Amino acid sequence: MPYISSSGNTNQRELDDIKQAINDLTNTIEGKHMRLEAILSQIIEREMITQDSYDKIMNLLIEFGKKKGWTK
Repeated sequence: MPYISSSGNTNQRELDDIKQAINDLTNTIEGKHMRLEAILSQIIEREMITQDSYDKIMNLLIEFGKKKGWTK
């Protein structure tokens, strides 16, 4: 929990640490998103799912990524 001084201000170093933790978490999630896309591509190449199923999953991933600002 960040230290809050008697004036109500949070220590800047702790705020920076929190921002960095959020950035690290966002990067991890974004990396997992891209990895999942790669796994799905391999699955369709190996014909383990139908093209239709693949398209549905990819559309869900793309829409989710757009909401998070990870894809355009």
